[in-house]
Amino acid sequence: MSEVKLSDQLGAMAIIDDLYQQQIALEEQLNPVGLRRKIAKKIKEYYQSRGMDIQDELIEQGVNEWFSDRLRFQMIKPAWHQRLLAKLYLKRRIFIYLFIAALIALGVYFSAGYMMTRVVKDSIVKQQEAEVQLIKSIAGYQREFDTLGQKPLRYATSQGQSLKDESTKLIAQLREKQVAFDRTLNLSESSRPALLDQKEYLVAIYQMMEKDYRSLGDMLTRYRLVADNDRRIQQVLKRASCGR
Repeated sequence: MSEVKLSDQLGAMAIIDDLYQQQIALEEQLNPVGLRRKIAKKIKEYYQSRGMDIQDELIEQGVNEWFSDRLRFQMIKPAWHQRLLAKLYLKRRIFIYLFIAALIALGVYFSAGYMMTRVVKDSIVKQQEAEVQLIKSIAGYQREFDTLGQKPLRYATSQGQSLKDESTKLIAQLREKQVAFDRTLNLSESSRPALLDQKEYLVAIYQMMEKDYRSLGDMLTRYRLVADNDRRIQQVLKRASCGR
């Protein structure tokens, strides 16, 4: 006869233990009162073997509370992240609405920023167009000065020369401001704050150019008067000399 293998013995004992546990569980369901009495009796014998006299009422109460807790469902408290996920799921509609509202708000914000940036760029373009027209007008004043300067003055030479020198100096200043305007205009800016600063610089330079342009127009008007008076004096003296 072959020897019994230990693995076979342990496997059979494991099955027997499972069957014994199932038998106890079945007995608990079919005859709970008898099971509790049996457990109470064994507990009492245990205490008596140790010289402890425990009342039957206390033992019975302890056994009853033990079985009542066994049949009571005790839910395990979930972790904080599990509770958070559960709350988010229960209130998912609110969070969906908030998410949509946030997207709309971001869209409005970026759209408004784009529109404002577009407005600033358009104003810079208009400022550039105004500067081009101003330069053309200044060039017209300069040509008129050159035309008037081709007719020499005889009796208002010093006054006319002073106006010419002032106009030449003012035109040189206007050219420097034009260079500063073009240099500021050519700055590659993309952010709205930088564009606003660029616009402010361009407006300031343009206002100074416009002021010099008006001064140049006043000088031209004064030079015309000086030239007209000088011509009249020449005509009067010429007539007087002819009358003699």
